[in-house]
Amino acid sequence: MSEPTLESMSDYNGLKGEKRRVVWAVIIAGVILSIVYTVVATIYGDVDDSIKTENITKNIPFK
Repeated sequence: MSEPTLESMSDYNGLKGEKRRVVWAVIIAGVILSIVYTVVATIYGDVDDSIKTENITKNIPFK
C-alpha cells in the first residue's frame, strides 16, 4: 500500500464545478451573517436602562 500522491487527488489542480460553487456559497453566507450580526449589534448593543449603583465600600467600618 502506497500513500496517494498529490497528482492522483481529484481536486489537486483547483476547484471546479460544484466544489467551486460550494466554496463561494460558504464565503457569501459568512459575509451575510457577519453583516447581519454587525447591524443587530449596532441596533441592540447599547443599554440605556442601566441601574445606578453607589460605591459603598468607603462606608464599611474597619476594626
